[in-house]
Amino acid sequence: MDSIFEYDHPFVTTDAVVFTVSTHEPDSYRKLPLTNLSLLLYQRKESPFSDKWCLPGGFLNIDEIPEDNIRRKLTDKTNITQCYMEQLYTFCEIDRDPRARVISITYLGLMNESQASQVSGGSEWFNIRFDGSPFTIANEEISLSEADFGFDHYSIIRTALERLQAKITYSDIIFHLLPK
Repeated sequence: MDSIFEYDHPFVTTDAVVFTVSTHEPDSYRKLPLTNLSLLLYQRKESPFSDKWCLPGGFLNIDEIPEDNIRRKLTDKTNITQCYMEQLYTFCEIDRDPRARVISITYLGLMNESQASQVSGGSEWFNIRFDGSPFTIANEEISLSEADFGFDHYSIIRTALERLQAKITYSDIIFHLLPK
């Protein structure tokens, strides 16, 4: 009988693509507040991809399930304690992490604006604009391109946006972005 330890095995991480809708006061009282779909990112400090923008997440411990891991990582890295979460996709390209074979179980997270204001830990909200191909990610100071992201996080964000756009047409998922 073969032992499972004779086989190479990948590492497993979880990552979260967390969105909110942010509002900004217009420049005239006659206009409605401006709204933006916003994405939560943090700037990575360690190698690989030092100083690149990434999604919150991390390695799965041997004694936890992915859902518990991503909630713990969100709390540790961003101070998020409440967030709607659903599994998005499993990313398993062989070369997605230069250190080793790493599989990422990713989650789509949605928060309303009041919950999103409690985020801390060096994380920042970036607005997503659909005025280009396929979209632009920027805040007041920085505009990000695919090259500014670590790992395959840009393609993960693209997948999350496609899923969110599709689910809005057939589910009530949008309500998780709205205030009570």
